[in-house]
Parts: sequence; C-alpha cells; structure tokens
Amino acid sequence: GIAYNGSVVVVTDGSQYLHFWDPVTLQELSRIAVFDPRTNKPISRLNEIEFINDHEILANVWLTDVIVRVDTRTGRANTAYDLTGVLVEHGEPTP
Repeated sequence: GIAYNGSVVVVTDGSQYLHFWDPVTLQELSRIAVFDPRTNKPISRLNEIEFINDHEILANVWLTDVIVRVDTRTGRANTAYDLTGVLVEHGEPTP
C-alpha cells in the first residue's frame, strides 16, 4: 500500500515495516516496524494503508479481517479492529 499526508509518502511491502519516502525523489528516508503494544511483537503482512490524520494510518493485515490503527511516529498499533463477520452479515460488495 501507499499513502501520502502532504509531506511524506508511506509505503508498505507486506512486511511489518512502514517505509517513509521523500515525495519528490521517492528515496527512502526511514522505516519503522509496526508492533502490537500488548505483546511487543511485530505485526506483519501490512497491506493497504490510509492516513486518518497527520501521524496515524489505518492498515489492513493481509489475509485477515483485521485493520490496525498505527502511530507513524512510533510504529505502535494503538487499536486493532476485528471485522470478522462483516461480509457475512452485509454480503459481498457488488462490482
């Protein structure tokens, strides 16, 4: 996934890392591992991401029904939203 907050591009590669790129050169400036603060373990398979404010993103965890809310300054996944059953209850989206 890829997201832009007006000052930095954040990219996922399917691992636990968020990569921060310069929006002009697309050179990597830094990276940070996303972790679960309850277990202190990394959260891997980060996929599609969207900024919800200047320093937080929502990221889905590929092959799960979980979306995590991540502080891009620390990598801490402050909230995990388990959406298990949403498609069962509301059906598949129409094309």
